[in-house]
Amino acid sequence: MPREVPDIAAEAAAITRELASRETLLPTVSNPEIKVDALCRLEAECVALDLPMTVIYVPDKLLVAEGGFRQFAGAFKPEGQVLEARAIDILRAMVDELIPRWIQLRLGTGSHRVLLEDRQPKWSNDALLNRLDPF
Repeated sequence: MPREVPDIAAEAAAITRELASRETLLPTVSNPEIKVDALCRLEAECVALDLPMTVIYVPDKLLVAEGGFRQFAGAFKPEGQVLEARAIDILRAMVDELIPRWIQLRLGTGSHRVLLEDRQPKWSNDALLNRLDPF
């Protein structure tokens, strides 16, 4: 019996559609003052996980549009079996869309919480980041 050959082009198109739909979940606007480092804090319930989620970021060219984070938190369905993998999926989606100078994601509650960070190479502002609440 002949072996079935996977349709690689169809699989690639499906993945591209999935990634494109994810990106539109986080509405953004232009940052009117890109020369200034500012801490932005967003809080919402990650509906898919039924967990609180906090994102703190230093924007570059884009800001999350008003109400955009709640929309993202309500619609995004992170992949992964464990909380840490799901947190990485959320962080990657936000970094891909915003391209912030620095970003931190806090996800979870009680005894199981995850904190992840990412930053642009060569960006540093310790005086600003030292103002953050400890995890």
